Amino acid sequence: MPENLILFLFLGLIFGVIGGILFTLLAKHLKGSIKISLPKRAYKYGESIVWSFSLHAKKQIEGEMLSVFVVGYKRDTSYGKDGKKHTRRVEFARFAQHIESATVYEQWLRKDYDINIQIPSFENVYGQNPDIDLWDSTLGKLASFALKNSRRMQLTWQVHVDLEAKGVDIHGKKDIFITQ
Repeated sequence: MPENLILFLFLGLIFGVIGGILFTLLAKHLKGSIKISLPKRAYKYGESIVWSFSLHAKKQIEGEMLSVFVVGYKRDTSYGKDGKKHTRRVEFARFAQHIESATVYEQWLRKDYDINIQIPSFENVYGQNPDIDLWDSTLGKLASFALKNSRRMQLTWQVHVDLEAKGVDIHGKKDIFITQ
């Protein structure tokens, strides 16, 4: 009997966690959504990203803060002596723009926002002696793959829209490419 009790407790815990995750996803979906519209996906350092997003409130939302971000991630992959692949994803750059403070978004509201956010120059992002060098460019990645380096780094960029709200926050994101 005690073995069954432990099994039932374990299964109850697993189903509880899965149920909680599904409930959170459903609550976000029922509350509202953010759809990002980008005219292009490739940009250069120092260039402005002119884009828009649409906020659709399916229920009344008590928003605390609405912000947009351009975020850079570094994915560092290495292979250990045992041959296993080890990957880390680390945020290395974040450029924010505040859109609105505490605002109540009425049910069924659809609101469009036009955004213009400046990507800093290469030097402002990486500094004078960057840890991330030309090997992180597309050509460098291809050369690294061809040489089968034991350590590779991949840079990815995204635009994010975050609506912090009472209850469940709403987010939107889309990948972009930033090159020299």
